[in-house]
Amino acid sequence: MRKITIAIAVFFIAFMASCSGSGPVAAVEALQEAACSGNAEEGMKYIDTDKFIDRMFDLMMENPSLANNPAAREMLEARKPQMKQQFEQQMKTTFSNSKDGPDCNSSVELVSEDGDVAKVSIETKDNGKKQTVELNKDEEGQWKVVFFDEIAEKIRGR
Repeated sequence: MRKITIAIAVFFIAFMASCSGSGPVAAVEALQEAACSGNAEEGMKYIDTDKFIDRMFDLMMENPSLANNPAAREMLEARKPQMKQQFEQQMKTTFSNSKDGPDCNSSVELVSEDGDVAKVSIETKDNGKKQTVELNKDEEGQWKVVFFDEIAEKIRGR
């Protein structure tokens, strides 16, 4: 679990971007601004940690060795609060350490938006690396990051 949490933090900075407007792209912009200024408190407003951990859990459960093992599922389920706490702490550290980082120079493009779900493509200009982040709109209408496609690929072993 710790390796997955650390991997999330490492990938998190790589997926930051900068743009303006409203909607999911604006949420990524605000996230980027928080990262580039090292403002963890502001950045965490744009991440839904509960949904993020739930998505990680669901992807891990796709693994046949876990899906067919009720004891493993129960153990992981019991660890969700700890996973969330570790994830939040790692994200705060990542934000604090990302001030003026290389990923402050990125471009963002809306890939899709369907109701309360959106995907945003983020390309880091320095290295041309392109990633996709998924966002959901919460009850207040705020777009929040719920997952990164590359993390899903890592969990699935692709």
